[in-house]
Amino acid sequence: MGFDRTNLYDMQCRIGPTRQPRHAPRFRELRAELVKLGARHPYALNSAAITALMSCASFAEVGNGLIANLPQSRNLYRITSVMNLVRYTTWTAIPNQDNTDDEVWRELALDRERNGDWLSLHSYANGHLRGFRGITWWTTREGLLTNPVQVAHSMGLVNDWIPSYAIVLRCSSDGIRASTKVTVPDIVDGFVQEVFHPTRDVERPASGLTINLGPDNKLTHGGDEFVAGPLPVEQIQMWPIQITPEMRAARPVWLGSNLWDALYSYYDTL
Repeated sequence: MGFDRTNLYDMQCRIGPTRQPRHAPRFRELRAELVKLGARHPYALNSAAITALMSCASFAEVGNGLIANLPQSRNLYRITSVMNLVRYTTWTAIPNQDNTDDEVWRELALDRERNGDWLSLHSYANGHLRGFRGITWWTTREGLLTNPVQVAHSMGLVNDWIPSYAIVLRCSSDGIRASTKVTVPDIVDGFVQEVFHPTRDVERPASGLTINLGPDNKLTHGGDEFVAGPLPVEQIQMWPIQITPEMRAARPVWLGSNLWDALYSYYDTL
């Protein structure tokens, strides 16, 4: 086949606005901004290009999807790097951003061993967790502590995006519902993501849908996903985990032509 990221972007430009027509004008505006930047797709932009896009209201305004229907009394999870956690909160603990990611991670891992349970993010940071573009992505899929790479793949994350010094975050669906707006990811939220399943607004989905990146690039529907606005750190618990090279080698799902071929075929069925 020989598809690449440009082919994926062209496909998303065809299917996304059709499946979510009310977001089509904002999506077209972002396409025009990419042309001005001279970019063929939005999936590997440098910091200067991201800064330029952030000046565009259509890119900066996220979380405008349908209101999600969170399950009652369930935990929601996400996996992130330790340095993103430091960057996207008001971090008050030491080590901090002046240290390396492994130094911060090891301190948290020691605290978790001493504590014997989940750590409270509020013990290390104040304010809110915001994430890139001010939002964070969550799922009800469990198993990140016991089988992190496989579960991350089911969330649409390739090995390239799974941090070595990782933090699993947990919050209750009841707590997140009471604290911030939670929406179904829309095509503007997912604009810079080459692995993104655009749901159909006409179907009034309760959540977004991940793409499960199986072995040998066999792609299937994954699980639910939600976009959350700024979330108070008091609502969040965390658990440090380390992703070793051996764990990645056991499930070699990486960015590259084989994955892009599989993604193009997946999108072509939507």
